[in-house]
Amino acid sequence: MIVVGAGVLGAALAWTLARHGAAVTLVEQYEPGHRRAASGARTRTLRLAHGADVDETRSAWSARRGWLELERDAGKPLFSEVGMAWLAADGDNAWEAASEAVLGREGIRAERLSPAEARRLLPGLQADDLDHVLFEPQAGVLDAAEAVRALVEAALDAGAQLLRGAATPGGASALLGGRRVEGDRVVWACGAWTARLFPELVRGTVIQQDAFYFETPFAWASRALPAWGERRRSASGSGGGSGFKVGLDTPGPAFDPDSEARQALPVNEAQARAYLGSRFPALASAPLIATETCQTVELDAASAAPAALLGGEVRVVRHPEHEQVWLLGDGSGHAFKHAPAIAGAVESLLA
Repeated sequence: MIVVGAGVLGAALAWTLARHGAAVTLVEQYEPGHRRAASGARTRTLRLAHGADVDETRSAWSARRGWLELERDAGKPLFSEVGMAWLAADGDNAWEAASEAVLGREGIRAERLSPAEARRLLPGLQADDLDHVLFEPQAGVLDAAEAVRALVEAALDAGAQLLRGAATPGGASALLGGRRVEGDRVVWACGAWTARLFPELVRGTVIQQDAFYFETPFAWASRALPAWGERRRSASGSGGGSGFKVGLDTPGPAFDPDSEARQALPVNEAQARAYLGSRFPALASAPLIATETCQTVELDAASAAPAALLGGEVRVVRHPEHEQVWLLGDGSGHAFKHAPAIAGAVESLLA
């Protein structure tokens, strides 16, 4: 098995295949967990709520078990079970209601909190316009870059080998520095680089996404704050040692994933501060202590190859001319939480 790309999906697949006895070669052009990848962030949320989508909820729960297993094997903390708080607006909370119903049927804990109760979880929360907060106590935050490195280390411990270099397609194999790397299956899990490598199959635009970390008062920083999300405003974040993280899932400019010039845009910081001013006003003028520039991929609906969906937004494509070649992922940060479950699903497809 050849897996090209040691981001979270490629690394999770290599780990899964290797520990089940496959001979795996993992190829990566940079270091595992590098900051250019969508999976090379400081943190990623592991949430279980997915509205009315039962399959996604089950996938997230399965992935949570996988992350905890990896954490045990790695012998170091990767997942902080701080919970996830969904801010449900008055008159606009159908998604949260559907999530609560699905979580209940699946036996996954969820609590409906009043705005006053939610303020005890999230100090400084402006909740006057909220109907309630849906809290998932078994959700939390993954140490993203460290989790990717742990996946690669676990794959190597299980017998996989790691090759360094920028691979390019060579028909049914991968070309690496003039060398042809061949296998019974070749999986390209290259995220934002996929459209460059396979422009005839995948078309899309890589766009910039920024996250901001703000300094918090000591009373906030000294406690374990939950992750939080507000779907109607496309906002999410978390607390923790790196600061109070805020990210807005809004369209950004086109971006080169190989770029070293990863500078957060002032307009994005202004939008993040405007959001804080309305939802966490005590932090609206807080010092900015770190930024994180990542990327996501907006896929063109005209992409030629038919795709199956895994984990909701994550695509797996079988090459129409080379049946042993597969393309996995689309450069969306949504994949991270589901990675161990997605790896298991892809392993079944490759059998």
